Amino acid sequence: MEFLSSPSAFWAWLVGIGAAEVAKVFLYVLAYGALRNWRVIRQKVATYLQKWRQRSSANAKAAAPTKKTLTAAQRLKRRDERGPIRRALRRYKLRDCGWIRRYRFDETWINREANRGHTCFLIMLMWFGFWVTAIGLKEVFLLKEGPLASAPSTAFMAAMPMYLFELAWLRFSGRAGRLITYRNKVRIWRWWH
Repeated sequence: MEFLSSPSAFWAWLVGIGAAEVAKVFLYVLAYGALRNWRVIRQKVATYLQKWRQRSSANAKAAAPTKKTLTAAQRLKRRDERGPIRRALRRYKLRDCGWIRRYRFDETWINREANRGHTCFLIMLMWFGFWVTAIGLKEVFLLKEGPLASAPSTAFMAAMPMYLFELAWLRFSGRAGRLITYRNKVRIWRWWH
């Protein structure tokens, strides 16, 4: 215990042990800490590399020549040159987007669309049941010669309301589903950002 007798004796003892041994222990401690925190270190390196990539891509974009911008009149002219079908589709898409934005948080409207869809679905099923029943039965008033299946044109005409209610069901349910999907997306965006 001589090395504790005075500070100079302690430093002499420390030098006698050798700085290499102390450095080795110090490096072992550092390596152990690095192994324990390798996820944190990896995340820091990944963040640094991502920032570096973003900076370099921003510099490259600044150095690249910019695309020539068009005036509003030029854009409209170019859009009209694409043809009437594209123009009509674009008009439909814009109207649809406006409709979604108008009713996306209107709970009453969403419930109304869903109820219309359910009603059309039930009417379609009922009509299908009547139609299947009528296919096999003899129609006394309309067809004197036999069941509805013996006259394909009449059978098709009798099924038309079913198809119309099916289209209405798909339309109303699809609209309600799109409103609900958009509303949930916006809620996620607002929560996330």
